[in-house]
Amino acid sequence: EKVLHAAGSLANVWRELGDMLASWLRQGNRCQIPFVKELLGKLDHAWAHFEHSYICELIKIEEKARRIVLEVIELDWKLCCTEAAFGEVSQESRQARMQLSSVLAHINSTANTRRKGRTDLRSDILDRAVEICSTTSDKSDAGYVVAKSVVDAFHALRRYFQQAER
Repeated sequence: EKVLHAAGSLANVWRELGDMLASWLRQGNRCQIPFVKELLGKLDHAWAHFEHSYICELIKIEEKARRIVLEVIELDWKLCCTEAAFGEVSQESRQARMQLSSVLAHINSTANTRRKGRTDLRSDILDRAVEICSTTSDKSDAGYVVAKSVVDAFHALRRYFQQAER
């Protein structure tokens, strides 16, 4: 909101300067120097205020995005530890995977500007895929192939955030 207000103020001063220059041209290039100085000072102040507001807003957005990424990294670390301690198909790992996949689903739905982000992909789909991959011996089975692609996509996403941590 502050950025929009600052942008509006800048636009108003810019219009005022444009009007003054148009008037100057109509009057045969005669203009009062103090008025020009005052207007240029107002423009400089409005520009500096807009720039400051804009940069502050960008910093807030970046901090919010960083917090979300740090949350994913923390939840991934928790899942790694849980899987190492209890195994990939344990109840503890399911709970940790649910927390991580919930945040990832939120990021997906928020980041997709074309409104194609999915929020309906629950962690139980991933849990079932993990279970199928760990219990199916026939690697050519269609169910296994689909489950493996789900698990592989999840692991690829985890690797992406693990690399972002570095």
